[in-house]
Amino acid sequence: GELISFCIVESKLTDSLLRDVINLLNAVSVERYCMLMRCFVWVLCPLILCVRIRCVEATNASAATHRPKQLVSHYHRHGLTHNNVTSSDSCGVFEGGVKRPFKILMAFGESYFPVFLNWLLFYRRSCSDLSHLYTLCFDHKTDVLLSKLGLNCSFVHPISTANPSQVWPARNLEVKKILQAGFDVFESDADALWLKNPFPLIAKHPESVFIASRGSHPPEISKKYGASICMGFVYIKTCDFTKHMWEHLLPKIEANPSNGDQKPVNLSLIHI
Repeated sequence: GELISFCIVESKLTDSLLRDVINLLNAVSVERYCMLMRCFVWVLCPLILCVRIRCVEATNASAATHRPKQLVSHYHRHGLTHNNVTSSDSCGVFEGGVKRPFKILMAFGESYFPVFLNWLLFYRRSCSDLSHLYTLCFDHKTDVLLSKLGLNCSFVHPISTANPSQVWPARNLEVKKILQAGFDVFESDADALWLKNPFPLIAKHPESVFIASRGSHPPEISKKYGASICMGFVYIKTCDFTKHMWEHLLPKIEANPSNGDQKPVNLSLIHI
């Protein structure tokens, strides 16, 4: 694939951004959050790995071809919906003047909520529209915390701390559901901070259906190809290929969750 840098490293946050954070938090102490911000000042800039697999729909055309020109995605608490409305938001991938519907899949629980808040601060520097967020929560307390920000869990999948490997089947079940609903999926770990809007660079690769940060796991892939797809920061386009792929991937991940999802995804791609 082609490797392209997507971010810049910054050494400090501005006062206006800090005020923005404080306005968001309400119930979280300023001292705790300021300490958290200092922990995340330095972030390594990942690189984008583009996997060039052409999406071939049943109609022999891309999924975007037949979408209304003003179609953008819209969050609804009880499911995924499409609204034909215009948006001035700079987020999203445009192909042929059409914005692809997408969801940003965030998966976390109460213990990781402060990290998500930090991610949200950086996200809002690039994207003003929070309707693109699809939050998979691992406990009901997270839903309460999100409500203080005017948000809520898109889906709650309780996971015991004694069995953390269940995170991977839960997350990939939501990937499958979102793809099947006709949305692209942008998986972003809460500790993968957006220092710069990644969408303009993603849009430069319309022929790629997987666009991801570079990883080293599994080693048999990275040693052979120089890098692997990191599932902590990956944009997956919805099409017949990806829908079919997750139909076959999910049972494998559910059968052996301790292996995570990065290994089966990478191995599946090289055996196409």
